[in-house]
Amino acid sequence: MAGIHVERVDEYRWLIPKTSQPGMRVDALIFASHRLLDAIRQDQSLQQTVNVTMLPGIVGKALAMPDIHQGYGFPIGGVAAMDLEDGVVSPGGVGFDINCGVRLLGTSLHLDDVRPKLKDLVHQLFRDIPSGTGQAGHLTISEADLDDILVRGPRWAVERGMGSQADLDQTEESGRIGGADAAAVSHRARARGKPQLGTLGSGNHFVEVQTVDEIFDEEVAHRYRLEKGSVTVLIHTGSRGLGHQVCTDYVSEMDSVM
Repeated sequence: MAGIHVERVDEYRWLIPKTSQPGMRVDALIFASHRLLDAIRQDQSLQQTVNVTMLPGIVGKALAMPDIHQGYGFPIGGVAAMDLEDGVVSPGGVGFDINCGVRLLGTSLHLDDVRPKLKDLVHQLFRDIPSGTGQAGHLTISEADLDDILVRGPRWAVERGMGSQADLDQTEESGRIGGADAAAVSHRARARGKPQLGTLGSGNHFVEVQTVDEIFDEEVAHRYRLEKGSVTVLIHTGSRGLGHQVCTDYVSEMDSVM
């Protein structure tokens, strides 16, 4: 996408002015290093970001995070705020993985503790975490459990010792949305999702053992109990077959109505 006009704001921000293409309602702002921007230009990510600026009701700028890559409509890593009255709702905008996201877990371990056992640790994680297309988890749940999970989210897991109140406190809306209705989830979505609870998935989902190489903000690092050499675990996963099917069901329904 070399033809899209991009203006450098600073070392890590790039602006696509709303005058760049007809129909743009707002500017687009890309967060990336120069090296990342060169990689981003290899697919349709920038054009998809521009397309987002054309949506009715968009507020502020269309944003693209450093992990931006080509998606279904939005780029993956794209962010946009919409006006409550005039904005659009796009269930398949970014993709089909409802609540796909990343969480960084801190540990009390130091790089010196882990390095001698890193190979064993990675192999154990692979054995303990079901991953890949179609993989089933270690949990056996009933239909009633699934209803509870769909309505109350992670509180179901916390009540069974798979988490803590602190996990809920640090998750937006405690991991649930008021008014959720399990009956709105199709039989097909339930059948796909039920055996996959507690699995990692495939594609760009991962569990990665990391270490802190450099501290840029001592106060924030102290608050999160991180220091140079701290070992962390980055988890990227989503809603698996259940979320994909829910989105498929409702996007198809919208298409039939339109």
